[in-house]
Amino acid sequence: MAHQSDRSLCLFEHHFPPGLSLLHKILLSVLFVLLLCPLARADVTIEFVLDGSGSMWSQMYEQYKIVILKEGTVKFLENAPAGIRLGVRAFGLPGGEGCSNTKLLVQPALNAEQEALRAVKRMNPTGQAPLIFSLRKGLKDLEGIEGKKVLILIADGSDSCEKDMPAAIEKLSLAISTEEIHVIGLGVKEDQERSELKLLAAKANGSFSTASNRTQLEQRIQRIVSNAIKEEERRLRLLAEEQARMASMAEKTRLMVEFVSDVPGFFCTGIKLLELKVDGDVVEGIQDKEVSCSEQIRIFNQPVSRGEHTVSLTYSKDNHGDMVRSRPESFEVLVESGKATRLECRTSGHLFYWGLDSEVVVGAAP
Repeated sequence: MAHQSDRSLCLFEHHFPPGLSLLHKILLSVLFVLLLCPLARADVTIEFVLDGSGSMWSQMYEQYKIVILKEGTVKFLENAPAGIRLGVRAFGLPGGEGCSNTKLLVQPALNAEQEALRAVKRMNPTGQAPLIFSLRKGLKDLEGIEGKKVLILIADGSDSCEKDMPAAIEKLSLAISTEEIHVIGLGVKEDQERSELKLLAAKANGSFSTASNRTQLEQRIQRIVSNAIKEEERRLRLLAEEQARMASMAEKTRLMVEFVSDVPGFFCTGIKLLELKVDGDVVEGIQDKEVSCSEQIRIFNQPVSRGEHTVSLTYSKDNHGDMVRSRPESFEVLVESGKATRLECRTSGHLFYWGLDSEVVVGAAP
């Protein structure tokens, strides 16, 4: 089942008091993003892929590698940042089948620190090291999870099952989109194995580092996780700021329609607006609106999308009880992004009918 994000972008999580104009809401949203969003915890998932192969019983500086792995990982888990998902996968443990011996010990989830601690402490290395196979499974574990997704591979060497490691790494990299695989080596002595692990990290959007004791291992893990949180917080902040910028731009991209009547008194005792349509939709509140013979009023002022818009308007002129209906006039108006476009519809008299002339004025949004 797909995992849902645990928190929405902070930009739209708040509610405004009634009576605020759209522009004021936009400005408050921008301030909200800039001042409060940095306090939100980024949506980050960390899954450990741990080496449980038999070679982990070898020693490094008179200490078993598996002990270093357990103690360093446990130390991190005991002080893990709040609000991140944690998961644990291991390979080479008892009960597995050779080069397919990998098992998801803890499904990535929030508040999984204690379960992860128990899983790591119970590890008993015994088998082979199907490293690439385990990472492919690890990527599957992360499917459907939103936000930043990181696999941390901790191993003492390269894959013991892949005959052509560079080719296997290249194939693995094709399955990676935004995920990262960071590699921490424990006493990797062979130059070829070190090169392969470095290549793996480079191809998987990650980093390669080494650790020789539990303190170093904890520090390497902490650095990877801290960087992931910072990067995701920055991405969310930039996204929220861009959403606020786009919303502000949408507010400024406006179409205004003004009706301008300038009819001599001996031809007119009153004017009535009959119908205004914008892009085929009738604008409410305009029908039968009375206007003086000499007046300029704004009858439409709303944000619209940039591009071509069609405005049509019909009015009638009263000349001492003689009602003359104008023919509907339509105008094509090009609205530019971030600008207010004003269409002035001016009364005009002709020999056999009354109609409208127009003028389009483009300027900065008010």
